[in-house]
Amino acid sequence: MVGVCCLVALAVALVGSGKIELHKVTKTHAPVVMAHPDVVPEWSARLGSPAAMMEMSGNLFSYGRVAQDEKALKAAMALWRCAAARGDARAQLLVASLYGEGGILPKDEAQAFRWYRKAAEQGLAEAQFYLGVCYDFGKGVPQSSREAVRWYRAAAEQGQANAQYNLACCYEEGEGVEQDAATARVWYGKAAAQGHEEARAALEQLGN
Repeated sequence: MVGVCCLVALAVALVGSGKIELHKVTKTHAPVVMAHPDVVPEWSARLGSPAAMMEMSGNLFSYGRVAQDEKALKAAMALWRCAAARGDARAQLLVASLYGEGGILPKDEAQAFRWYRKAAEQGLAEAQFYLGVCYDFGKGVPQSSREAVRWYRAAAEQGQANAQYNLACCYEEGEGVEQDAATARVWYGKAAAQGHEEARAALEQLGN
C-alpha cells in the first residue's frame, strides 16, 4: 500500500508550483514575517482571511525553497498553522504533515492524526487518504482496517489515485471489507487510468 508522501511535494501541490513571485513576497507585511517568523501568530490577523494567509505562505514557501531561505520557509509554515487554526483545510493538511514527518515540528503522530481528521472532515481528498493511512497503519490512532477503508473510499470517490489503489488492495486482501477481486480490479483500473504504476502492475498480476 501507499503511505505518506514528503512534505515538500505536498506543499508544492497545495500552495505553490515553485514559481517565485517576488513582487508579492516583498510587498505589504512579508518582509516583517520573513525577518521575524515567530511573530506570525500575532501579526496574521492583519491578512484577514485564511485564504490570504495561504496565498502569502505559497509565495514565501516558493521563495524559500528556491533561495534556500530558512526564515521564509519558517514564516510560511507559521502561516499554515495560523490558517489551520482558522479552519483552512489545506493548511490543516500541511500542519498534519509537519507533525507526521517531524524535524520542523516535533514528530507527533497523534497531532498529525488530529489535523488530518479536521481536513478530511471538510472533504479534502488528500487528507482523507492520509487519514486512511493513519487508521491502516495505526499512526496516532488505534489500527482499524474498517476505518481505513471508510476514508480510502471517501478519497477514492473524489478521484484520489493513491486512495483508489489502497482501497483496491483492501478489497483484494479482504482487509476491513469482504474480499472481492472484481471490485479490487475496478479500483485498480481507476488508479491505473491516472498513471498509477503500482495499480497497473496489480492489474497485470490479476490477469487484466
